[in-house]
Amino acid sequence: MSVVEQGYRAIYVATINAIELEQASNQLDLHRRRRIAAGNLQQMIRFKSLLLPKYKGVAFTFASGKALRVFMPLILIIAWLGSLALTTTAPFFMVAASVQSLIYLSVIIFGLVQPQHPNKIWQTLYYLVSGYTVNLIGCVYYIRYGKCSH
Repeated sequence: MSVVEQGYRAIYVATINAIELEQASNQLDLHRRRRIAAGNLQQMIRFKSLLLPKYKGVAFTFASGKALRVFMPLILIIAWLGSLALTTTAPFFMVAASVQSLIYLSVIIFGLVQPQHPNKIWQTLYYLVSGYTVNLIGCVYYIRYGKCSH
């Protein structure tokens, strides 16, 4: 990103592949995702100038690829709290708060029970919600300790 910030182009090459050979447990995967989240925040802070409009497509890609990943857990929490606060104002918010709460509670139960043959939908929801949770934890870790991993 430092090279791009200096005005050079980064070019995507479709024939380059990265393969992770390590078989990771859920705990190792969550640790890796926390470290990546902290690194995303670190990059966003260090290269915040890449969010400026003069970088055009790079700014959009950096905002959606780094900044949005950093802020998405906060956006989801605010949306959930906002729906809860507005439940008495319109049926839409009652439904939204109920659905969000049901999903989050179901994901917690899914994580605790860890069924042998999980439904793909619940597996996907668990992956997304746990990912955003770990993302938030990684960002808080970086803010608190100023590094990506212990």
